[in-house]
Amino acid sequence: MKNFGVIGSGNMAQALVRGIHTKFPDLEFVIFDPTKEKSQELAQAVNGRAVDSVDDLLDCDISMLGMKPQHLDGFVKDHGDKFQGRNLISLLTAVSRERLVGSLKTENIVRLMPNTPSKIGEGVLLMNFPTGFDLQARVVEVFEACGLVEVVTEEQLDGLTIFSGSGPAYVFQFAQYLHELMLQRGIEEDQSRRIVNQLFVGSSTLMRESDEDLAEMISKVTSKGGVTIEAIRVFRDESFQSFFEKAMVAADKRNQELAAEINSLK
Repeated sequence: MKNFGVIGSGNMAQALVRGIHTKFPDLEFVIFDPTKEKSQELAQAVNGRAVDSVDDLLDCDISMLGMKPQHLDGFVKDHGDKFQGRNLISLLTAVSRERLVGSLKTENIVRLMPNTPSKIGEGVLLMNFPTGFDLQARVVEVFEACGLVEVVTEEQLDGLTIFSGSGPAYVFQFAQYLHELMLQRGIEEDQSRRIVNQLFVGSSTLMRESDEDLAEMISKVTSKGGVTIEAIRVFRDESFQSFFEKAMVAADKRNQELAAEINSLK
């Protein structure tokens, strides 16, 4: 794979391209965006090439669809017949393989669901490949520049989106609760933010590097009759897990509703 087309340069597409470029500087990016300033800015950042027409991407080994899902119909109307049999990566949230294949006339479509930490090379990237996709190993290698790549079924990708894709927001929300509680107790803003930041960095790094399961790690922070176990007891008594499960059910319901809406559009 020598060249990589990019169609649409939204925030996530830009983050992925920039991340890939840091580890694969020789990979040529050919970038198209209706807003030419965006494609030019991204191309300059990765030593790529901004082009004026989608036709200029047709010789690329693979191209990534980075537009918003609601823009797919217009793209298909104008360019859909040009990608027959070509290799594509779809960043379009909730747009099914069936719809993509039917619209773009190619079976060679990879669905990709990254999350925002991909911007710093620490993301979770769910990827679903068609059977017998020739470039699978190379595509996985390239996107590992942005974080952990998990190859999954399409059903798993859709089901895991509420965890890996939405997950950073849950982490940030819990961090915000801690931050605000410290402010209420008179801790200064900057100091509170530093403590919360390091708390999550340190804990997640320890979790990644430890062979212990999470229950063991919790037990090592708590002690009978101590301070921490009292907070954990409240979490358990107030059924924090049940509350979180309700949140996941709500997110999953909305995810399915959006998928139904998007995939019913013609």
